[in-house]
Amino acid sequence: MAVTPAIVLAKLQGLSIATEVLDHPAVTTVEEANKYTGDDPGLDVKNLFLQDKKNRLFLVTAAASTKIDLKALGVRLGLPKPGVRMAPPELLESVLGVPLGSVTPLAVVQPTAQSVVLLLDHKLKDQERILVHPLTNTSTVAIPSEGLEAFLKSVDREAHYVDLEAQPLTGPGQADLRHLLPAEASAETSGTSAWSSAGHASSTRSDTGASSSSSTALNPAANAPVGGKAAKGAKAAKGANAKGCKKGATAEPTASLPSTSLQDVAMELVQQVVKGVSVDASTLAPETIKQLSDAVFLRLNSLQNTAYSNGYKGAKHEVAEYCMKTFGS
Repeated sequence: MAVTPAIVLAKLQGLSIATEVLDHPAVTTVEEANKYTGDDPGLDVKNLFLQDKKNRLFLVTAAASTKIDLKALGVRLGLPKPGVRMAPPELLESVLGVPLGSVTPLAVVQPTAQSVVLLLDHKLKDQERILVHPLTNTSTVAIPSEGLEAFLKSVDREAHYVDLEAQPLTGPGQADLRHLLPAEASAETSGTSAWSSAGHASSTRSDTGASSSSSTALNPAANAPVGGKAAKGAKAAKGANAKGCKKGATAEPTASLPSTSLQDVAMELVQQVVKGVSVDASTLAPETIKQLSDAVFLRLNSLQNTAYSNGYKGAKHEVAEYCMKTFGS
């Protein structure tokens, strides 16, 4: 059974944690929330729900001003390239039990989030008021860092404070956060990975009649009569197909990231929008431009993950896998 916002608030109260609940219309960004909590002296935070290639999930809660380098974080966690990316949106509800815009460190209370690694910005430590959502974006809870730690302890979780702006060390000590890695997540816990290839998803399609008939068509030897010249012809056809598959698997071009980084694209988009609405960019604070750029970057990164995971590279993997199973190495 999923934990609800009411249960979270009751649990905070039951732990005698000093909190203040601020109700407001639904918000999805720190900027929107500031319209209703801007006068509150509490620390604004942002949350990133991340996933690595092995389906392991990470929830990063950081001060709104903290600059997070995902590439550096992946190195510090000891992950192989490409490290961590934004987790698929559907995992927000299936794992954290929250809709988009409601991500919060309190979500680790969910039974489905037991394997999620929670990383807290070291700037949150010893704070008197940290502003977080109680599993819903229609209210904000002001909670001290000690209260957050007590809440986490009550659900058998530990507050791991990390300097999220630190760069990896050189040498063997660069994976200084490796000890925080969980065991590989199961399909029941983590759902479908944004990194999964279409070949993996096709294992379900292969049970359908359409997929089975297409497999037969790829192997003309399966339809050839047995014996004499026909058998030799079938053998030759099988060899030709095997050769063709191997050749195709090596000659097929591999998808690659564009040379221009998404961060550069995001910044250019923001600058073009500012120019398009006839706003003098010099009147905007650099922090404002950076926040807008970061928001656009996160969205572009999520879209790119989806595109790559469902692209032709997955189909190529499916064909190569079929060839290996049918004709051998």
